[in-house]
Amino acid sequence: MSQNIEKTKKTLRFTAAQIAELVDYMSTHSDLASGRFSCAAGNSAMDRQWKALGKILEEHGPKKTVWRDLKCKVRARLADVNRASRATGNTTYAPPLTEIEKKVLAIIGTASAIGVPSMEEHGLEVELATGIGKFASAQEGLQSVASTIDKAVAAQLESNNLQAEANRNITALLTKVPP
Repeated sequence: MSQNIEKTKKTLRFTAAQIAELVDYMSTHSDLASGRFSCAAGNSAMDRQWKALGKILEEHGPKKTVWRDLKCKVRARLADVNRASRATGNTTYAPPLTEIEKKVLAIIGTASAIGVPSMEEHGLEVELATGIGKFASAQEGLQSVASTIDKAVAAQLESNNLQAEANRNITALLTKVPP
């Protein structure tokens, strides 16, 4: 029983002209690109911007929602390029970013695709080593506390013994006193 498995070609949901218009529009409307409006009527302002952009995109092909797809695709491409360049032996090759992809990255930033350079990365090994170090430090601290408690208990026992001896001496003196 053999099956013919055919690869289906993914159809594009947008045209090159739409992408070019979209990137140009987003580069001049950073609030819309980031999804954040700082005015009181932010949602209505965002809706107006999306409608205006939709009309522009309709002129260059069928109306599609492409910004989210384009951002996702560009982030994935940047991650692929960085992964390939960091590979041991650098045997894998990823084609360089296109001008449109570079423009999109200039608008959305690269932190979501490659991380924040100033942030220290902690892998499992670092976290385990840190945890073991903290555990050892805590264990030393507990041993120090236990030693201090042992010394305090010994001192209290010595004090109790001295008190008991003093009480016996006083009792012995009181019983030897003539009437």
